[in-house]
Amino acid sequence: MSAYQRIARITIAATLFLIGVGGIVRGSGAGLGCPDWPKCFGMWFPPTSVGQIPPEWWAAHPNASPAEFNVVHTMTEYVNRLIGVSVGLLILFTFFRSLKYRRIRPAVTYCSALAAIFVAFEGWLGGVVVESQLKPLIVTAHMLFAILILLLLLYAAYIEAPEKSAVVLPSPARERLIWLVGTLFAVSFVQMLIGTQVRESIEEVAAILPNLSRDKLLEQVGFLDHFHRSSSWVVLALSAGVFLLCREGRAKTDLGNQSNLNLALVVAQVLAGVGLAYAGLPPALQVAHLVLGASIIASQFWFLLRLTRVGATSRIEGASFAA
Repeated sequence: MSAYQRIARITIAATLFLIGVGGIVRGSGAGLGCPDWPKCFGMWFPPTSVGQIPPEWWAAHPNASPAEFNVVHTMTEYVNRLIGVSVGLLILFTFFRSLKYRRIRPAVTYCSALAAIFVAFEGWLGGVVVESQLKPLIVTAHMLFAILILLLLLYAAYIEAPEKSAVVLPSPARERLIWLVGTLFAVSFVQMLIGTQVRESIEEVAAILPNLSRDKLLEQVGFLDHFHRSSSWVVLALSAGVFLLCREGRAKTDLGNQSNLNLALVVAQVLAGVGLAYAGLPPALQVAHLVLGASIIASQFWFLLRLTRVGATSRIEGASFAA
């Protein structure tokens, strides 16, 4: 494994971890734990008590109330920011490592550079999220750019050494799998977008009806939530189709393993969704749902990259897909 592959894999894992931390912040209600940006209550290190907040900060924020200060929320959001900065530095380092490929595989450098630019944009967007008082649409945009950064890093890691990841299959089997996995990826991505809209609707309902219990929030979303639930069965059916097609080909290498992983992730995601719907939207399941969704998109994207690469040397032993 090359040095770039190592740092890219670490950065990809760190990005997924950051998405999970963002889910914790959102699920715990700590998004405004630090109500200003880039400082926290006007300080570079967050206060642990109301008395530590500078008087000038209160003067600049006349609508803020000392009673709203929550040290747990403040520290949660601050740690989220620290992790975000750390991941940003990792992505920047990944870009520097990619520079040696700018002539032989320029796509590696371009994707790494674009990921670094998007990280800078994400930092700015994080400030907008705070200034907007967690406006749902902006929070969703913040999350989607994190997914885009993840996909750029995956693509760069793949292009750096495609011969180590791609597979060679008989043409009919390869074309069938490309179509099926491509459809699965597209439907999963749309499903994720619908999920973000459901989340936005939940927050809008909660803002309008603050006394409504959490287990009643989804009932107010209506058609969008029902469509999101129904669409999950389409993702599950397509994943089962990929799994069965790989079993039909007796794929005993990591391509078969990847279809197994995808199906396991999708089943876990469906179960997490069921838990959210019938257990009153518990924060832990919200985080799991978010991380599983990002992992599914990443896994399917990697799967598709491997299938669409022509001329690779890795083979599936005993592949005998039906023509």
